[in-house]
Amino acid sequence: GGASAAALAPSAAASWSYADGGASWDLGQCCQGSGQSPINISAATHEHSDGLTTFFGYRTWEGPVTMVNTGRALVAHLALDVGGVALGERYPQDLLHEYDAWKVLVHTPSEHTFEGQRLPLELQLFHRRRGVASESPAPGDVVVLSAGFARGGRASHLLDSLRLGGLPQEAGAQTVVNGEAPASLDFSELWGPGLAGAVADGLRGNFWSYEGSLTAPPCSSGVRWIVRHDPLPATPEALSDFYEAVAAVTPMQQKEVGNARRLQPSCGRRVMMREHKDVSSLMNEPAKVQDPSFQAGLAAAGGAQQSLESSGPTPSPRYAECIHRLFTAAKELEAAKKRQEVQCEAEEKAKEKLQAAASGVPTLAAGELYHAEQAECDAVSRVVRALTSELAGGTARCQGLNETSFSMESLMR
Repeated sequence: GGASAAALAPSAAASWSYADGGASWDLGQCCQGSGQSPINISAATHEHSDGLTTFFGYRTWEGPVTMVNTGRALVAHLALDVGGVALGERYPQDLLHEYDAWKVLVHTPSEHTFEGQRLPLELQLFHRRRGVASESPAPGDVVVLSAGFARGGRASHLLDSLRLGGLPQEAGAQTVVNGEAPASLDFSELWGPGLAGAVADGLRGNFWSYEGSLTAPPCSSGVRWIVRHDPLPATPEALSDFYEAVAAVTPMQQKEVGNARRLQPSCGRRVMMREHKDVSSLMNEPAKVQDPSFQAGLAAAGGAQQSLESSGPTPSPRYAECIHRLFTAAKELEAAKKRQEVQCEAEEKAKEKLQAAASGVPTLAAGELYHAEQAECDAVSRVVRALTSELAGGTARCQGLNETSFSMESLMR
């Protein structure tokens, strides 16, 4: 019950490594065999939501951050007012728990999996219960937001900012990242649009909640995890930089480069998908900082540039980044709607063939075709609904970041 949660920069006195993925860790609760993390989310029991909502809100941090290579992990300590997550029914009136972002930990490859497949990188954003200042909070006071990254069609501004300034390549070494424009840390990216085409089961942008443990000694159990279902995109260069920093401190006797604990038993584990809402716009925004990188960020937002430049004062870099992400999601939605039109039209044609088919084998074949086309239509329709929902939330978020008005139509030009 009193186990420590100090696992982000474990004691050097404790001799352990990732050589066998943690199989030999005889420390703390690592050997207890139940309630441990990470897990294969797909193999756990999926429960209905308890009706509570996960609220998230983060402020953009434009100041320098120290990145430490502990010899086992890359760790970045965050400012106290970056933001965090809360659990409840309404924000801010009816909240059961509130947690503030505290530290970032990077794993390569990923620790959590879906269908047992690891991703190139997993970013874990640690939060501790509001009011708790300890560097070793009790497990029940810790919430970890986990998001996987894969090679994709666009860069991750968050990952790029966490490596701008260089990553430490030796155990005990540290560097200063996020120290110059255009870098800025906005952890709302972890909740935003994912990698297009990576998941076709209608669960893009959703998150699984479960109770687990720290994934390094002492493996204290009772930690709340929030794990993103689908991967976020990153450039090959970003993924390579983090990989190289971990590889530089990987012991020679370790067969595979990485700092990921092996999967823990999923049997009997219960995971839940809760609704989540962005409340960043309800937080007090810090003073906006003008940034010379604005024009480049704005150009990436495509058709939004002209309408923004002609609408008044120069928007902030954070707003430009929001527009860029919104523009990308809008393009994904546009492509998904075209696929939906084609696929659902194919379903209608298959239905007509089924109705016109003679009895016997032709009817069976037509029936199989119809059900296949129906499933494809349903799948792409779920993607369209999910993207539409993402854009609705993203529109409100961008509007809250700047006085400059804009419309979705301007993004789609």
